[in-house]
Amino acid sequence: MRQLQLCVVKMSSLGDILQVAYVIRHLKQHRDDVFVTWIVEKKFQDLVQSLGFIDAIITFDSTYFKTNFSLAIKQIKHLYLNLKYLTFDYVIDFQGNCKSALVTFMCKSKAKVGFNKTSVAEFPSLFVTNLKVPVDINAPIVEQHFTLVKQVFLNLPPFDLNPKKLDSSYQSVMVCFGSNWNNKKLDPNELQSCLEQMHLIYGSKFLVVVGSSSDLEQAKLLQKHLPERVEIYEKPSWAYWMKLMAQVNLVISSDSCALHLAGFLHVPTLSYFGPSSSKIFKPIGSYHFSVQGVCPYDEVFIKRCKKLRSCPTGACIKGVTSKNLFEQLP
Repeated sequence: MRQLQLCVVKMSSLGDILQVAYVIRHLKQHRDDVFVTWIVEKKFQDLVQSLGFIDAIITFDSTYFKTNFSLAIKQIKHLYLNLKYLTFDYVIDFQGNCKSALVTFMCKSKAKVGFNKTSVAEFPSLFVTNLKVPVDINAPIVEQHFTLVKQVFLNLPPFDLNPKKLDSSYQSVMVCFGSNWNNKKLDPNELQSCLEQMHLIYGSKFLVVVGSSSDLEQAKLLQKHLPERVEIYEKPSWAYWMKLMAQVNLVISSDSCALHLAGFLHVPTLSYFGPSSSKIFKPIGSYHFSVQGVCPYDEVFIKRCKKLRSCPTGACIKGVTSKNLFEQLP
């Protein structure tokens, strides 16, 4: 039986890749006739390889585009050579920006699927796709990606939103408070207070995963307050992190790759959001719980606040309290 050749264009970032991976896994589980090639930024190759169900990976390094023109041209040539002899039945651009438009343009396929003008991230993407799909931008992001896939694979069943039963004993809890953006981070004192309350009521043990020196310092402070209950894991491999996460009862996280990894692995989560929307980015399923911080400056957004990187106070997320967080637990 001939396999359908599908090219996935989703190059970054970690959390976004995991949200698309959720959808592609669902596709692979129900269609064994699909061969998936994923084009991704080179620095994220390890994550895509660790998923275990992607058939081929093509990498592209766009880091030189802003710093070194000659090296950027070399990367484009490298991508061209990798794609030169490949023809796909379908290309789906899940990113919808200028960078992914370049990649999608270089792919050979009669069917190039992407967002339509009301949902695309950056308009150049519209020039390289020929199947432009209307997407509900108020729906969870995983459902938005699923809409693109259903444009091609019409009979896919809906997601099973309750694949894992919630264990509310909370004996083993993974804590991932790191983020690339300070305005996505909870007040450390509020997080500590919430964990102390969980330890007091449930006797919880905490596995704290950190990826930066500043996060490590905060983790050590937590360990100092709960010396018998906190274990620190610094920069685990993807495979080891997945193994650890699959064994816990709950993951507490900011809006970060850790949260979306938990969603991908069907591990219950408790998350907190400020300048991004929990309605859009919280993992789907009845065992995921979240708190949405309130902006005191009346900023309104659908997906992300335009001041996510620039707001000097981060008041929306810093206003989330341990009480707000703890009350979300069922």
